[in-house]
Amino acid sequence: MPVSAAADAADRMWILRFPPRPWPLPKARLVATDTDRARGTGEEIRAPISALLVLLTGRAQHLLPPPRPGARAASGPR
Repeated sequence: MPVSAAADAADRMWILRFPPRPWPLPKARLVATDTDRARGTGEEIRAPISALLVLLTGRAQHLLPPPRPGARAASGPR
């Protein structure tokens, strides 16, 4: 997936109101590792923008890289 297309789609998912936004919003800060994109506040989740897009759409979270030592894993709502 082209990085620029994934970044545009992730921006659109960030502001989408319907369907309701899935976790991790608004509990986390999503930081793209392959482009200059970061959204949200809270504990950081760093991943390529395509993996963050998948997460924003409520799809498989196993696409995210393993958490850093001491960081919370990207799992479902708490």
